[in-house]
Amino acid sequence: MSCLKSLIQCPACYSSDYNPCYKCQIAQLKKDNHQLKVQLQYYTKSIPEILTINSDYKKHFDTSTFFLDFKNPINKSDYKFITITLDPSKFGLFNQDEPQMNYIFRSLYNAINKSIITQLIGCFEYQKNGSI
Repeated sequence: MSCLKSLIQCPACYSSDYNPCYKCQIAQLKKDNHQLKVQLQYYTKSIPEILTINSDYKKHFDTSTFFLDFKNPINKSDYKFITITLDPSKFGLFNQDEPQMNYIFRSLYNAINKSIITQLIGCFEYQKNGSI
């Protein structure tokens, strides 16, 4: 019963040796449901709706799998550094690389079209959770 008590949230259930109340059971089922959805996404390699984009935005950029030497800029104050991160609570975990990259390319493409960004050099890196 001690391992079950660690899952229970309310004081009435914690001090009881009986089954948890419905409120605590529902809370635990919601946690379990979330965990199962994450595992299902991992095993099925499904693409979340937010990453489903009909166009390939990579074609708007010059890309390379090799390191490109970046010459020292004349005026360093003209350059800014940004980090783009895909939030796991919004995008989920265990997504395929291509849909994640395409989403980032689309975001950058939109920023260029709105003149927010004029030039860019970048690279993709993996987070600890496996997302780009």
